[in-house]
Parts: sequence; C-alpha cells; structure tokens
Amino acid sequence: MRLHGLDLARFMAFFGMVLVNFRIVADVNWDTSITTRLIDTTEGRAAALFVVLAGIGMSLGRPDHWRILKRAAVLFCLGMLNQLIFPADIIHYYALYFIVGVAFLNQSSARLIMGSIGITLVGMVLFIVFDFDRGWNWETLEYTDFWSLSGFIRNSIFNGFHPIFPWASFLVIGLWIGRLELSRNSVQMSLIIGGLIITVFTYVLDTVWIANTEWAEMFTFAPIPPNPLYVLTATGSAIFVLGCALWITPKIENFGITQSILKAGRISLTLYFAHILVGMELMETMGWVDGYLSPLQLAGYSVAFCIGCVAFAVIWSRIHTRGPLEWVLFKLS
Repeated sequence: MRLHGLDLARFMAFFGMVLVNFRIVADVNWDTSITTRLIDTTEGRAAALFVVLAGIGMSLGRPDHWRILKRAAVLFCLGMLNQLIFPADIIHYYALYFIVGVAFLNQSSARLIMGSIGITLVGMVLFIVFDFDRGWNWETLEYTDFWSLSGFIRNSIFNGFHPIFPWASFLVIGLWIGRLELSRNSVQMSLIIGGLIITVFTYVLDTVWIANTEWAEMFTFAPIPPNPLYVLTATGSAIFVLGCALWITPKIENFGITQSILKAGRISLTLYFAHILVGMELMETMGWVDGYLSPLQLAGYSVAFCIGCVAFAVIWSRIHTRGPLEWVLFKLS
C-alpha cells in the first residue's frame, strides 16, 4: 500500500528547497518581515526532510543492496552534471548518503539511532579539528577546488554544502522511521508530538544555555557549518512535518487539488532539476537577480513556479506513471 502522505511531504520539501535556492540566485535584500523569517526557517530544513524521506524510501519493502548502489551511481552522475550549473547541488550527495545507508540496512533499530548520533558527532569532531573554511570563497559561495580529488573528498566528507558528516545522519534516521507502521494513526501522532518536542527543546536549549556561553558561535541553527544543534532541530522539524503529512493526507486526498499535489510529490527528482534548469534560468533571463526582487516577490515567484510544477505533474501523469528522470533512474537501476 502506497503511503500518499510521503508524496505530500516530498512536495512540501521541494517547495521549501525552491524558496531557499531561488533566494540564493536572487540575492534578495532581506528585511525583518514575516516573509523573510518564513523563508529563513526553511533553510536547511527542507533539504533535511528530503534526505529523511530518501531513507524512508530505502527501508520500505524489501531493500536490495545492489539496486540501491546502482541507483546511487545514476544519481551521482546526474548530480555531478547538475553541479556544473548549480554549485549547491544536493543530488550527488544523495548518492554518497545511499552508500552509507547500505551499510546500515540490516542493523537493528537501536544501532540506527546510535549510528545517526555517531555520524553527527564525527561531523562535529571534523569541524573542531580541521579548517572548515578551506576551499571556500564565502563572498561568492564558490568552492575553489571542488573538481580536484582532494577538494572533492574534503567537500563531500566534511565541509561542502551537504557533507556526509553529518548529513548522512538524516538518511539513517529515515531508515529507522521507515521501519515504523507509518499507516497507523498512533505512529503518526507520535511523530508529530515527538518532532515538536525535539524542535521546541532545541530552541529552549539555545535560548536558555547556549546563547549565553562561548559556544554560541559554534552551535547555531544554520546549516553551514552543520553542527549538532542544527542536526537536532532539522531532524525534529522533519519528523514533525512528516507526521503531519501522513496524518492529514487520508483526510484530504479526495480533493482534486490534493491529488494534483501528490502527483507532483511523486516526481520530485524531475521537479528538482526543473527548478534549476527552468526556474533559475527564467530568473536570470528576466534580470530578477542581485537584489531586484523583494522577499515577498521572491515568495510569490516561488509559489507561482510550484503551481506550474503541479500543473506539469498532472499533465505528465496522463502520459506516464513515472516522471521523466524517475523513469530514467528506474530503467538504469
């Protein structure tokens, strides 16, 4: 039985990534408006939800190690091609997370939790021991030696946009969640409550303790550098959104708009590339960069683009059950 709530969660994650990535391209001049704060909130959290969902997808059914590795190889190639266009690509990192995930597929649930914590702590150790700024030009957000062997390894493992340590911890958490009976209302409510508790706890922890100590600059909610506080709050928000999506979808899925959104969620890989090749290209063609758009205009454009993506998904679903890139991934893996 397909869990349609996962499709809704994928679309929500996609929409969040559209907001964040369009913001990077537009170089919007931020203010203190509610729109700005909402977009800031999605940074690093939408992508984390995507990775958690990838882990859930890996664990559902009967995971095939060899097939997962083949899928990782295809995603790696797609991601590296995308890297030529969009330096903040996450797809090639996905491939690396999958390789890590294969090592955890047959582990117990307790070991999955411990593995996720361990990956996060290794990331913290690497941040303390090594120079996180190495390879970066923070003025332009360019990684100067990404295409060298040493630069690629450093970027992938330690200090890229979404390095294995600690980002693979989200996938391992997804593996654990995928073992739960996600169709049960009690499990869904547990995810909602648990995710909310984790999220609130991290904000209280930051306000009451961390903000008043010498650790304040190291432990932040920002995804770069990805510290344990960020991983914890992003995990909490991902679990909360996932639980809400699973709980509400059966209650609203008979509505036409919901069915359309679910179809878009099923082709999120295709739409991810579309928001770069189409959405960002249109922004640059129209000159909507270098602070041209206000935060509200950026949000409006992002919403309009996602509506266009939903329309495309509806039309495409009449032709094929899989999205274009989903079909390629299926055939090659």
